[in-house]
Amino acid sequence: MFFCEDQPISKRHQIDLAAIDAETAYFIADAMEGLAAGARVQLLCRLSEGRRTVKELTAETGMEQPAVSQHLRVLRDLGFVRAEKKGRHKIYELYDSHVEGLLKQVVAHAEHLRQHSGESAVPVSSELAHLHRAS
Repeated sequence: MFFCEDQPISKRHQIDLAAIDAETAYFIADAMEGLAAGARVQLLCRLSEGRRTVKELTAETGMEQPAVSQHLRVLRDLGFVRAEKKGRHKIYELYDSHVEGLLKQVVAHAEHLRQHSGESAVPVSSELAHLHRAS
């Protein structure tokens, strides 16, 4: 597997995709379904830049605070983010580097699809663009 600029993904995880069983496939599908909301992808992209509070994410995304909190709860339950309590606030961050790698792969794949579909170039949102450049 490669990033857009043909950088290989770490070989630390030797995964035989053909050996994935039904239970694992459904688990993966549930996790991917959790990413089907653009707002959640946007929040993950913001968190790829560093730790954030709900207040910071609300200001940066223009989303309402209850929506940000709800999306973060879903992302936390799915294992994409984790939170550390600091006083009365929680500070959110990506769960680990796998999440950023997944985001980069999705951005690279979306860009390849756009290029090969013959559609006019649609700019990648600023939240996703920095991931594409960083890969």
